[in-house]
Amino acid sequence: MRKPCIWASLVIGLAVACGGSQQKKESRPPRLEEVNIDAVDTGSLPKCTDESGNPRECMDDSDCCDGFYCGIDPEGSTRVRTCLLAQ
Repeated sequence: MRKPCIWASLVIGLAVACGGSQQKKESRPPRLEEVNIDAVDTGSLPKCTDESGNPRECMDDSDCCDGFYCGIDPEGSTRVRTCLLAQ
């Protein structure tokens, strides 16, 4: 005779337990569409480029401008070494 009360209590208990466990949304990095690329000031960064404005190719650090080193650009070719800004 008490079985319906037990089942009702169990269902209500589960509903309360599941309904109260809402988690806060975790922050995520902005998507590419959300980033305002025009707001980034790249003109103030020093550049080490060739005559056509492309990053200068190099074999050694001595081929680069002051403040740059010769390395593989993670956003460019994996075969061509270019002068990268030292941080």
